[in-house]
Amino acid sequence: SVVTIGLSGGNTPRALFRYMGSLENLDIDFNRIIIFLVDERYVPPADELSNQRLIRNTLLKNWPVPEEHIIFPDTTLPLEECARRYESDLERIFGKVEEFKASKFEASPESKIVGAPKNKHTVKPDLITLGIGDDFHIAGLFPEHLSTLNPSQVTDCKERVMITHTDTAVVHDRLSVSLPFLCCAKSKLFFLKGERKKRIWTTMLQYRHVDPVRFPATQIFTKPGCVAVLDASTIRRIRRKVPLEQTDCLTFILFGSTGDLARRKLYPALFHLFYLGFLPTKFRILAVSRSHQSFDDFFESVSKDIFASINTTVFMCEAAARFDFPTVIAEFKKHLGRITIRYDVPQSLVQLNDSLNEIECGSLVTHRLIYMATPAEAYHPIMKIATSVCRPKAGWFRVMLEKPFGRDMSSCQDIQRVLRLHAEPEEM
Repeated sequence: SVVTIGLSGGNTPRALFRYMGSLENLDIDFNRIIIFLVDERYVPPADELSNQRLIRNTLLKNWPVPEEHIIFPDTTLPLEECARRYESDLERIFGKVEEFKASKFEASPESKIVGAPKNKHTVKPDLITLGIGDDFHIAGLFPEHLSTLNPSQVTDCKERVMITHTDTAVVHDRLSVSLPFLCCAKSKLFFLKGERKKRIWTTMLQYRHVDPVRFPATQIFTKPGCVAVLDASTIRRIRRKVPLEQTDCLTFILFGSTGDLARRKLYPALFHLFYLGFLPTKFRILAVSRSHQSFDDFFESVSKDIFASINTTVFMCEAAARFDFPTVIAEFKKHLGRITIRYDVPQSLVQLNDSLNEIECGSLVTHRLIYMATPAEAYHPIMKIATSVCRPKAGWFRVMLEKPFGRDMSSCQDIQRVLRLHAEPEEM
């Protein structure tokens, strides 16, 4: 099989392309790589503003990708003919645009490209890289141009290649792959660099609706495989502390702390927030479980789960070479506590109260969040314990429930009745 990679140009990926192109002795079969452009300025290939010139002079400088596997638009042709030719070139790789669905790559006798599809079904790109402009454009999809089109021409475009136009840049005419083609890629990688790009990104994320014209990237967010990568300087800028008083303590009390949800999602997420500085200085995590386990064994298990999450997802932190996991996880350990209790034993109330007092170190103001990653049948005994012991004298109290909320309407209403016995609606 082959790997198809769609690259965008611009200033943000320039340093990355240059670095990757400088690497030597890579264990990569370059004969199995196909590279194409997701956008290009309509300028001669040798022009300084040409994306294909950028990629050839950086990434491809030392990468021996076969020339027939480098699919760039021929911008020496008239614009419309250039777009038609590029559409045809991409069709040889990905098949006809009848439906965006995966199929196998197989050798095609009519194509020089290893892995071109024989059948009519389309093949999804394996990876595309994208940036985002000051006007929220991605690839060559400028909101000012998209606003002149019928919405269906944006979201249901039947061609892979579009001719677009912008009045806000030096080069007005552009070639871009369509939004549906971007969305169908298996992995979409956004590169963001600097405070300005971070501000643009967060502004777009605050918009609560999918708007493919004003914010084309929001359409991509509805599909799996979308990841944003921020540079180290941007990460340092977004590190901050949550707006709690320095003397306040935030305690995260996790019931069901040995379950799959806690191990795969909650501990990695809390570690992530800790690393980025989104948790207050005085925060604590108390893991509550019915199964006995020593703290050392518990911490070793949590560490492995967190490390696995870093290896299998793009972790929004500094470059891996500069990320000292042993040091950071050792700091995280200082905020952890663990207790084994039985929900139906009165002595558990005393144990839980003692554990909270111990890990909170006598803080005058304590905010407590109860997370119940447990089956619904455990809600009643847990809520009795939580509301008896966990309500702070000074500070807020919240309960988070993990779905599903019962099996049907009747069981859901039963759960609601149990919860109302122990907590106010605004506390849940």
